Amino acid sequence: MNGPSYKAAARRAHNQVQQQAFDDIVASFEQPIPEDVLQCLELVVNKAQIHPGEAVLDIGTGIGVLIPFILKHHPSRVVACDLSGEMLKRVRARFGDRVTTLQADVVDIPLEQGPVGVVFCNAVFGNVYDQRETLEAIGRLLAPGGRLAISHPMGSAFVRRLKESSPRLQLKELPDEDSLRRLLEGTGLALAYFSDGLDLYLAICVKAGQDIPHEP
Repeated sequence: MNGPSYKAAARRAHNQVQQQAFDDIVASFEQPIPEDVLQCLELVVNKAQIHPGEAVLDIGTGIGVLIPFILKHHPSRVVACDLSGEMLKRVRARFGDRVTTLQADVVDIPLEQGPVGVVFCNAVFGNVYDQRETLEAIGRLLAPGGRLAISHPMGSAFVRRLKESSPRLQLKELPDEDSLRRLLEGTGLALAYFSDGLDLYLAICVKAGQDIPHEP
C-alpha cells in the first residue's frame, strides 16, 4: 500500500500514539511553570502581534499555557486544539466559554473554522506527523496577513534530547532557519523572524496578502 491513503493511515496511527501518551501524562503538565518559562511564553504571544478582534488558533494547546497571554490581547475568539482529550478537559475547566476546544489534528480542521489571524504551534511542532503538511494546513486556515508562531520555550536542544530519550513520542527535531524556509516554500507563508537560543525557539511566519488556492 502506498500513496495518500497510506500516508493518512500512518498519520492516524501516529496521532493515536501521541493522544494516548499525552492523556497518560497530563498530570505532569499541571505542575507550576517556572517564571523564566512563563516569560518566554509571554514573549511568544507578544511577538505574534495579536490585534484586538482577531481570531486565534492554539495548536497543541496542552492545558492552555499560552491562553492567559492570548486573552490579554482581546481576540474575537480562541480555538484551543489538541489531540489529547484529557488536556482539553483541563482547558475547559480553566477557561470555560472564553475558549472553544477542538480535539483534532490541524490537518483535519475544516476551512470553516477559519480564517484566523494568528496560529500558535507552541511545544508541538516536533510532535506532528508531517511538518510540511502541517504548514500547508495552517496556510489555508490563516487570513491574508495572518501570523504563525512556531515556538518551544526550552529551545530546540531540549527537543533533540527529548527525542533521544522518549522514542515512544516519535518526535522530530525543530527545523533550523534554512530548513524551515525550505519547508515553507509553496505554502503561502514566509519566514519573518527566526531565533533559536538556549532557552527559546521562535519562528514567526506571515501569510501573503492573498489567499492561496487549495484543492478540496
